[in-house]
Formats: sequence, structure tokens, C-alpha cells
Amino acid sequence: MGKKKSMTLIILLSIVMVILLLLSTVSCTIPFTNGVKEYNSILSNVNLGMDVNGGTYAVIYPEGVISVAEYNDMEDETEKAKYEAYEGNSAIYMQRDTLTDSFKESFQEAVDVLTYRVESKHLAGASVCVENDYTIRVTAPYGDSNAAAIAGQLSYSGDFTLSYGNKTYIKNNHNHDISDYIKSAGALENAGSYLVEIKLTKDGRAKIKEASALAAASDSDSALVFAMGDNQIVSLTVEEEIDNSSLYISGYTDLQTAENVAILIQSAVEEKILNLDFTVGDVRSYEPANSELTKTLIVLAIALIVTLEILLTALVFKGLSVVNAYALVTYGLAMLITVAIAGWTLTLGGVIMAVLGGLILSAVNVFVFHTMQKEFYKGRTIAAAVKSAYKRTLLSIVDLHVVLFIVALVVFLIAVGAVKTMALVAMVAVAYSFIGYWLTRFYWYMIMPQAKDQYTFCNVVREK
Repeated sequence: MGKKKSMTLIILLSIVMVILLLLSTVSCTIPFTNGVKEYNSILSNVNLGMDVNGGTYAVIYPEGVISVAEYNDMEDETEKAKYEAYEGNSAIYMQRDTLTDSFKESFQEAVDVLTYRVESKHLAGASVCVENDYTIRVTAPYGDSNAAAIAGQLSYSGDFTLSYGNKTYIKNNHNHDISDYIKSAGALENAGSYLVEIKLTKDGRAKIKEASALAAASDSDSALVFAMGDNQIVSLTVEEEIDNSSLYISGYTDLQTAENVAILIQSAVEEKILNLDFTVGDVRSYEPANSELTKTLIVLAIALIVTLEILLTALVFKGLSVVNAYALVTYGLAMLITVAIAGWTLTLGGVIMAVLGGLILSAVNVFVFHTMQKEFYKGRTIAAAVKSAYKRTLLSIVDLHVVLFIVALVVFLIAVGAVKTMALVAMVAVAYSFIGYWLTRFYWYMIMPQAKDQYTFCNVVREK
């Protein structure tokens, strides 16, 4: 590559990197908007896990169980007399004769169903646990997925039904399960909005066709109602007969609500139904100890690692440290933008995986640089030594990345919650490290023509 072309590429690439770095890290007021509009940096849009940023939790109470505060606030003495302090824990009151074997069994089933529903959201750190023996605590990270919204909607009880008017078309009975009508349900994004996709069986398609034909022909009532027990989860306005293998319900402005609806329907397909009614009680937020200090230390640690990597490669390989620096900056920007766009919740474990990906890339580059130097001292030119180094290291680099990717994939497939997200970040980090391996060669090819002495740039000496 000629010097002019090399310099042009370096300038253009550097400008792009600087712009992306500024967009990634700096939030500011947008010019010419009279201070009304704000630009939020890419970094500020990254969802941080509860171990870094804290979260919210909600405590839900089954029917017949109330908190001490609610008991003390009761003014009706007759109603108050129906409750007694729970002997096992002084934090709750229970209606008399509530604690039967049937209640205990239904409560444990409710814990299992809620765990399934919350885990289906794949939120890092989200959890369900029993508190005070007979209340359930739902915890979620900060953001759209607050614990109160999750606990309130995902604790809907009763059988799933689809009805029009006074007639129910889909429901559980002694002859049919919901899975006889619905294969699966999931949330999708479409042109900036969100929808619920319901895949139907042959019988389900026929039921939807029958109900939608009546709704479309009606002048007064054209809505199909999806419900979980007494709770309506969807009211679908129908304008024409629906005869498709999949039913799409649109109009959701956020993914979380669409997900909640899809999870409720899918739980009915999986026969995971709550038999107890719940109410949301205490809702609180919390932050981990020294949250701001933890964030600061993470940023400082990443900056220190990157600086040390560049300095060490500068000491051993001189000008090649610039090549390595370009590769690391590209990797870091790619990881940050990917995590922000994907909306993943980044825990401390995810941050570590992302940093490890950068370390792997740097180690791979050092391996290639060292191999190049050995090839050079065999009598090859620098260009031939670079080509030979990449050829000789390719198999080892591929093996390393394939093994690491498979390990991360296996963990992703078997894990849930925060560990699943961490494994997903690890897979992306490994993939970007491998891409960085090839980008490093391009950067090398681009930057080296600017060196006055290519031998010094690569820290090699040609023997005379």
C-alpha cells in the first residue's frame, strides 16, 4: 500500500473511531434545540446488572395472607378478626383455617410457576424466592422490567381462555389442553414496535377463524378476548376473518409488556397455571454497597488493562503496539455498541467476559507478532514474514476460538438468568476477538507504510 493511500485510510479510520468514542461515552445537549433535547451516550444506554447497579423487588401475597402493616391499618374489627398472626413468622397475618395441606401444595406450585415465568424473561439477576414462609419475593434489575410490573402481571392466576361474546372458543377441559390449540407464543420486534406471535395448531386455527369471522361481522363487538382467570391479558379488535397458522397481536410500545403476555400464554401451553390469587404488596428499590465506587473501579480497571497492554506491546514490539491499539479500540467499540443495541443486562461477570475477550485478542496479536519476528530471522522480508506468521498461527488461533466459543455456547444452553447473559457476552467476545485477529492484519498493512524504518517499527534487526 502506498503512503498516500495509507495516510488517507489512517485519517478516515481515526476520525470514525474518535466520533464513535465520543458518541459512546459523552452525553450532552443537542445543539440548536434550545436545551430541550438531550443526547444519551451509548454507554449510558447499557443496562447494568443488579450486582453493579441495584434493582427493585416486589413482595406478593397469596389470598388469605397479609402483611402486619395491612393488618394494623384495618378499621373493620369484624374483618380484622378473620386474621391471626402466623406462628412461624411474625411478619405476616393469615386468615383463619387458611394453612391447609391444599394451600401449602398450591403455594409451592405457585413458586415453581412464577419461577418459570420470570426465568422466561431472561433478565440477568431476576429471581423468585419465598419470603416469610408464605409470601413470594420477585427481584428484577432497574429499567422497564421493574419487579412490580413483572410480579403484577406474571402472577395472574386461573385458566387461559379465548372468547368472543358469551362463547369461549379455547380453554382447558377434560377433552382438550391449550397445547391442542396453541403451539407456542413469543414476543417479536417489528419496525420499532412490538408484537406477540401465537403459533396455532390445526384446531386452534379453526377456532380463531370461527371466532374472528363472527367478530368481523359484528357492528357492536369486534374484540376477541384473551384472559387468564379473571384477568384480561389481550383484547384483539378484528376487522376481517383470520385464517393463518400464526396469529399476531400488535400495538405494544415496549418489549417487556409483549413478553409478559407471550409468557402467560406460553405458560398455559406448558400447563404451568397458578391456582392461588396474589396481590402485590411491598415494592422497593435497592443498590449494592458502594455502587458508584464499583462502577468507577470497573472503568479504571478497564482503562488500566488497556494501557498496560499497549505499553507492554510497545516495549517488546515497538510500532506494532499502535496496530494492537487500533485492534483493541475496534473490539471495545464493537462490544459496547452490541451490548447497548441488544439490550442485554451487563453484570460484573459480563464485564469480565468482555475484558477477557480483549485480553485474548491482545494475546493472539502478541503471538502473531512474535511469530513474525521468528520468521523474519529465518531470512524472509518483513512482508513475507507477516504473511508466513499469519499462515503458521491460523490453525492454533482457530482452535482456540472454536474451543472457547463451544464452551460459552454450552454454558449458554444450560444456564439461566445472569449466567446465561454472561455466556452470551462471552460468545460475542470470542467472535469479535477472532474478527479482531484479521482486522489486526489489515491495520498492520495500513499503518506500516508510514514507518520511516520498517525494521524499527517491527522491532527487528537485519543481520549484515
